[in-house]
Amino acid sequence: MNAVTIAALMGSLLLVDLGCGARPSRSVLFGTFDRVAAKEILQRWRPQVVGASLVSASDTLDAYVKGSIALSQPNSAAIVSDAVDLFIVRTDMRTCALKHALWSVDAERVNTLRELCTWAQERDIEMVCQLQGRDSALWVAVTGDSDDR
Repeated sequence: MNAVTIAALMGSLLLVDLGCGARPSRSVLFGTFDRVAAKEILQRWRPQVVGASLVSASDTLDAYVKGSIALSQPNSAAIVSDAVDLFIVRTDMRTCALKHALWSVDAERVNTLRELCTWAQERDIEMVCQLQGRDSALWVAVTGDSDDR
């Protein structure tokens, strides 16, 4: 994904969040994107091929594959932070199952998850954690909720 595309998406993100009225006192902005846009954003984590070699950290490759699989599911979409942290979700009316997180290089994970929870609460969205590993542990630390429905 090129810088122009990312800038256009992030401009949309800013408009989505500010469209609800005055900006809340949060330090992180979020926006929602459908599967098509989310797949474009996911390309940031796509492994690169140089010559005959795949150039990617194993955790980045794993995140990309899991993200691709999650976005192939029905009712999947994405919530994206202004730092381009990508949260793949599966929606069912007002419930949002947080399936997978792809983090930017300099991500402040705890703060971003805390802000994501606040963002969802402001919109009456019930956020259900279905993250795994480190991200699941961070979710529990932030919310105190270990219910992984």
